[in-house]
Amino acid sequence: MNVQKINIAGKKDHIIFFTVIFCFWFSIYIYVPIFGVYLEHLQFDYSLVGIIFGSYGITQILIRLPLGVLSDYLGQMRKGMLIAGFFMAFASGILFLFFQSFIPIFIARLLSGITASMWVMATTLYAQYFTESQSSKAMGNSPVYDGRFPIY
Repeated sequence: MNVQKINIAGKKDHIIFFTVIFCFWFSIYIYVPIFGVYLEHLQFDYSLVGIIFGSYGITQILIRLPLGVLSDYLGQMRKGMLIAGFFMAFASGILFLFFQSFIPIFIARLLSGITASMWVMATTLYAQYFTESQSSKAMGNSPVYDGRFPIY
């Protein structure tokens, strides 16, 4: 499999990338601290709340590896796949906003899990900002992984 390297990115590209990653995680987790209370307010049984919360993780377990393989196979389409993840986060938010019954909320949480699974594309896109000899070090020093956002 021949993966073509993207030209080495500049400071502006890194800032844009880290902004996108911030928005990526923000879209998935902004509502989580109050989500359980909200579901309780909707009078969902605790078993249904558990199913909704668990569906997020189960979705990742089932599709993260296949998405990684698909990402390797499709190569240059990783950016498009990451954008598709954003659309799934948007669809999830719309479902959460307009529906208060179990099935739409369950589907919305599944879509959030798919979005989080798209993280595979983000990590491989970040590695492409560097030469092959620098990519391992870059991944280890990445602010994407340890919460800091230095200026390159």
